[in-house]
Amino acid sequence: MVIMNATAVQIMKLSFSNLKSKIFVVFLSCVMHIHAQEFVKLAMLSSPVFYSGTINGAGVFFADTGHIYFITARHNLFSEKPPYKLIQRQAMLSFYPNNILSDTAEYIVVDLKDAFEKGCIQYDSLKDIAVIAIAAFRSNKAPSGKPQYYPFIIKKTVDYVPAWLSERSDLYKDVEVGGSVNTFGYPMTLGLKQTGQFSYEHPLLRKGDISGKSEKLKTIVIYTPIYTGNTGGPVFEVKYTSQGEKIRLIGIVGGPVPLSNKLNNQNVNSDYSIVIPIDGAIELIKSVKQL
Repeated sequence: MVIMNATAVQIMKLSFSNLKSKIFVVFLSCVMHIHAQEFVKLAMLSSPVFYSGTINGAGVFFADTGHIYFITARHNLFSEKPPYKLIQRQAMLSFYPNNILSDTAEYIVVDLKDAFEKGCIQYDSLKDIAVIAIAAFRSNKAPSGKPQYYPFIIKKTVDYVPAWLSERSDLYKDVEVGGSVNTFGYPMTLGLKQTGQFSYEHPLLRKGDISGKSEKLKTIVIYTPIYTGNTGGPVFEVKYTSQGEKIRLIGIVGGPVPLSNKLNNQNVNSDYSIVIPIDGAIELIKSVKQL
């Protein structure tokens, strides 16, 4: 799937196991109809990325008019405490751009050490968020042209990634307390793996509410539990208007809010979680070196 610019015809092909034929969703972005809403919803469903390495987590591809980035939690890439150091040399980013129910994921492999040395990875030392520049558009048709991966992408199975367009994002100031959110991730600590209850390689969606915002800390609190494997995953606010649903990327999952009382000396999930606003990634992108 390729998410094009705001003036282009956007086409996304998705396959579902319960349909006999493939669905073609065509959207003229200058017209606000149900086709537009369905396109954005399907784009949201294909957006989660599984980050696998020393630590397993989640993330999202993010595109502006010139480049594609991978956004995730800082702790998925670096040590927990300063001085922050890369915790692994390489990482695989897996995703499902065409069929969210497919048994086979597409992927790219990133040489993190090379990317970091080239200045293509930036992180926030205060907020748990990091950005990797992975590709650039080498034509005046960006972001609808074919992206060119940077040299530290050492292996890939596809030429395109399901990148969420920056113009479909809302900054911290636009997030509404009381609104609805959808979170995505790969919760590795749920269920009993030996029972085969569900696939750990596929993202799970969780719906929740925006419970509060901290003006001082510039964080968002949502009422939805988060588990290991969710952190770094995309968080979407769903606003309901007279024209239907309006879906916006507002940030990434930072982590759970534990109860103050521990159980058997272990933290207990309170069902509240912290969202790191997308503002942090947009600021980091300004510092990322473009090759």
